[in-house]
Amino acid sequence: ARFLVPLAVAAVAGGVQARRLGERWLIFAGMLVAAAGYARIAAWPLRAQGLGYDLALFTVPRVDADLVIAGFGLGLVIAPLSSVALRSVPAAQHSRASAAVVVAR
Repeated sequence: ARFLVPLAVAAVAGGVQARRLGERWLIFAGMLVAAAGYARIAAWPLRAQGLGYDLALFTVPRVDADLVIAGFGLGLVIAPLSSVALRSVPAAQHSRASAAVVVAR
């Protein structure tokens, strides 16, 4: 849930923002955010569950924060990438292009 809820929220936001910001920039930004999240996950120690990030007034659990960042980044990419894939192939091939995007994701 810590990964999938932000992914779903960002997928909707990515779909809404794709036309305004452009698909290329939204995919680029989403991949950067996801890469940052995965870099943070890669730096987890063996027992990261009890660790947190100390903010001014409270502590955010490290595992939760890093999964939210990675999920949000990947979510931003879903709608624009699907749109680009569908626009790049003839209408008769839309089912294959959609399947390829889902498998690649």
